[in-house]
Amino acid sequence: MMGLILAVLKPLEMLNVTLLTVARWLATALLAIMVLIITYQIIMRVISPAGWTIAAAKFMMLWMIGLAAPIGYRQGSFVGIDLLERSLPRVLSHLLTLVILVLCGIVIFLGTQLGYAEINSFGGKGTIPNFRIELSWAGLKDFQVRNWHAFFSLYLGFCLMMLINIELILRHLVTMLGGADRLAPIGGDA
Repeated sequence: MMGLILAVLKPLEMLNVTLLTVARWLATALLAIMVLIITYQIIMRVISPAGWTIAAAKFMMLWMIGLAAPIGYRQGSFVGIDLLERSLPRVLSHLLTLVILVLCGIVIFLGTQLGYAEINSFGGKGTIPNFRIELSWAGLKDFQVRNWHAFFSLYLGFCLMMLINIELILRHLVTMLGGADRLAPIGGDA
């Protein structure tokens, strides 16, 4: 049984580490761009206000959160209350953790459905006011950023969290079966 779980877990773990490494770099780049946009807005507020900066900064923040939340989830960086888990006997503690991971999986699945529905909703087809990427200087048509471009960050974030949740459930099953020493530690690798 443990061999089968480990056979599924190893490739999933490698996939998650790879995806979250890319997500970390993208989230970092988005944070830097967001800071530059906000700095530009502060400077231009005095000279000539630029309306697109607020929409662009919000857009970057949504994408940064959608990419960074799965990283925090995998590393256990979210706030957790583990008083009950610590006070229970080992077997009950493991079962409680497994039940919580399954419940988290259900919530994440519902979030994935919500994100997908928002992408395809009437509101998702609308545009973000004042957020147009000017391409006329290159002889191209300007690109109007649509709401679904922002909503896609929610969907992608939940999809990544679902992969992480499956990995965490499998890791916990291996731990419950006594194979914790066969698991690679989760650290700052993703």
